[in-house]
Amino acid sequence: MPVTIDGVRKLLDVQPTRDDKGLTLTVKVTVYDKDNLVTLNGRPMRKEHDLALGLLAASEHTAAHLGEFYRLVEERRLQLRRP
Repeated sequence: MPVTIDGVRKLLDVQPTRDDKGLTLTVKVTVYDKDNLVTLNGRPMRKEHDLALGLLAASEHTAAHLGEFYRLVEERRLQLRRP
């Protein structure tokens, strides 16, 4: 499944820290024993259940998540600097 910005934003799990002094990105990759299904934050990565392709897709999505997380962090920093 190709990585799209809409797909990344749907799977993105970003929360403020407990003391609201930063942001936390959670990426949860799960591989199921029986059929090698790979999920990222609960969403299947490949329909073929090929472990290598599923992990590759999860890594591509994770890289896209980090890019979007960077954008959110920079946006937050700009908002905090405004009077």
